[in-house]
Amino acid sequence: MMLIPLVETVVTQSHEGEEEGEMGGHRMIAELNLSDEQIAKLKTERLSTQKQMIRDMAEMKTLHLDLAEATAEDKPDMAKIEKLIKQISAQQEQLLLNRTKSFLFLRSLLTSEQKRKMDAMHMQKGMMGGRHGREGHGGK
Repeated sequence: MMLIPLVETVVTQSHEGEEEGEMGGHRMIAELNLSDEQIAKLKTERLSTQKQMIRDMAEMKTLHLDLAEATAEDKPDMAKIEKLIKQISAQQEQLLLNRTKSFLFLRSLLTSEQKRKMDAMHMQKGMMGGRHGREGHGGK
């Protein structure tokens, strides 16, 4: 699970042209010496993952708006609020599950040597404070 941020760089970049994501993905491809076949499979997975992530994130934002609206009512309906919170929790679970599936897909494409290189790259990245200077994946 610790490698998910690295996988996201390649598999789930949110927008074409995001400088760090694109550079990180290209750097990873170069350092892992991925074959053309591996790259093609990753691109296909990335597109599918991006589409699903957009849908999932839209649903998550909608649920948060619904929760904000429900809690702002003069007489909040606790049953409705509890239902929304459970839906948000389920959506978060689905997002994590999808990221994990993408990670496992990437790992399934790699040779043993490529996996060792990816693990080493991730460990080095983690020691440098993670993406954008954050510690770990949660930004804590």
